[in-house]
Amino acid sequence: MALVLRSRLLAPCLEILRSNPDDAQALGRWRTGNIVSFVIAEAVALLGFALKFLGASWFVAAPFFATGIFLLLIWTPRIDLPSQA
Repeated sequence: MALVLRSRLLAPCLEILRSNPDDAQALGRWRTGNIVSFVIAEAVALLGFALKFLGASWFVAAPFFATGIFLLLIWTPRIDLPSQA
């Protein structure tokens, strides 16, 4: 679900920003898409924390921690704008 939501929020904005980098509305939607992606990744890690806090073993909680950290690393915000040379 997170991958679909991220692609629906960011893909149209990236296309608009590639052609017109000064579009404030597209930049705002791009920023919102990145924030939502980070919230989802943090929620996965927080679920692992809650499981561990409630007494689950590391075998159960570790995949949530690992998935949350992995998503945060691969979803770093980046914008590929044309160079202004």
